[in-house]
Amino acid sequence: MRPDLIPQRIADDVFEFSASSSEEAQALAAQLRELGLAEDVVAGLKSVCVRFAPDKLPKLELAFNDVSKRPLDLALLDQEVELEIQYGGAAGPDLAAICRAMGLTETAFIDLHTAKPIVWT
Repeated sequence: MRPDLIPQRIADDVFEFSASSSEEAQALAAQLRELGLAEDVVAGLKSVCVRFAPDKLPKLELAFNDVSKRPLDLALLDQEVELEIQYGGAAGPDLAAICRAMGLTETAFIDLHTAKPIVWT
């Protein structure tokens, strides 16, 4: 196992991997999600947390060993992800207050928020 990809157990049902960058964390998270063994995989700025069901632990540990031997596929980061967003109402009851604080109309806020894709660096 690569020394930089040794998972640390941080809770009964959570492992954490350290990453050298947000790009590495995102790529590692994508590879861990592909395993289909985790309940949840969350990439942070320089870490990835994996929550699992206790009965999957033996399979998960074997899979971690396999992932640590493969190079991280940074090409996965070039994939565009489309998210459905709802503004105002029950989905965003604070929209009006945020717009007032920013001096924007709701339409202007939404236009700014949806203007271009976000590039994670």
